[in-house]
Amino acid sequence: MNELMGIECDLQVINVEHATHEEVESFDLVGEPKPALQGMRVYWSNLKVGWNNELEEKFIQAFRVKYPDIINSAANETVVCDMYFDRLTRLKKVLILYGRREGEQEEVHGERIVQQLNAKLYQQRPNSRRATTYQDHLEICKANSKLDDGQADEAWLSIQGVVTVLRAGGMSSDESDTDGDGNEVFHVNRLEWRSSEIGGILDIIDADYRKLNAYGNRRARNPRRQRTREGGGLSGRGPIQGYPLNYYNMVWYNGLSNRERRALQVKASVPLPALTYDVPTAAP
Repeated sequence: MNELMGIECDLQVINVEHATHEEVESFDLVGEPKPALQGMRVYWSNLKVGWNNELEEKFIQAFRVKYPDIINSAANETVVCDMYFDRLTRLKKVLILYGRREGEQEEVHGERIVQQLNAKLYQQRPNSRRATTYQDHLEICKANSKLDDGQADEAWLSIQGVVTVLRAGGMSSDESDTDGDGNEVFHVNRLEWRSSEIGGILDIIDADYRKLNAYGNRRARNPRRQRTREGGGLSGRGPIQGYPLNYYNMVWYNGLSNRERRALQVKASVPLPALTYDVPTAAP
């Protein structure tokens, strides 16, 4: 669809010419002018008008010619139709958010777009860092999942199981800062709703990352952000739904209303690994 509209990214839709109310009304009354698929001009004020439906039919026909193996049944055609309108809906949201408003000067419009994009990036950074932390934790667990004799390390497998249940959403967020030497550090924000036992298990993973090998060097592994709980605050991020009950802070959980507990969709508690961990300065 981007190719048909002549755009390379969603934001460019704000510069694409769209169908006018007069054209759409004329098409409904006399069938002219007809919308063209190439150089696609959508009527954004109402996606479910005859003009856009005609574009949909032409889109499906072109899709069928280009991908005959995909549209080989009525069910598959319905899926493509849904994709068509889902795509239009997403582009309309972009247009509403970033499009030029009535009476807005071009310079002001450009400044607003920059501000909105920067705000969006600011919101995405913690999510991206949590995803990175999740992948780091999984990598460390997998690297420790076998003993020297090749047998499975049940302790690390149980830790990996906890990380898998938590997913990226259960990782603590952090905020970047610099230490006294000018190095970037990330202060971990505490999740009020997450059990301290879960936090302790994740601390074991972080401690293993800091272990040194027999030569006093950091283990061979992709460089990781320096995270510290010292100086971290309380995260304002809401709880993740659907965890086992003992993944949550019970003091926090007991303070919830019945409605809030139902919304949390808590599962039955599961056994957690009972682990202690002494971090050596070098591998034996």
